[in-house]
Amino acid sequence: YLSTHLYESDAVIPEHERAHQIITSLYECWVRDSSLLPANCTSALALDGAPRTVADYIAGMTDPFLLAQYEKYRMLCGA
Repeated sequence: YLSTHLYESDAVIPEHERAHQIITSLYECWVRDSSLLPANCTSALALDGAPRTVADYIAGMTDPFLLAQYEKYRMLCGA
């Protein structure tokens, strides 16, 4: 019931698409230029590589912080 009437309802599809676009944009930007990541990501970059480090960094963000990062980097990343 929840899947059909809430999580996948027509009312939330635009928000899901926008979230996907924002997350994808940040991910691609930071994988392309990992120097944009904060200094505390340096050791993870060396150990795990950019794709894994960026994915983990994004996964740990709150929604407001993610949106702030998107606003900060969207022009630089071509979003």
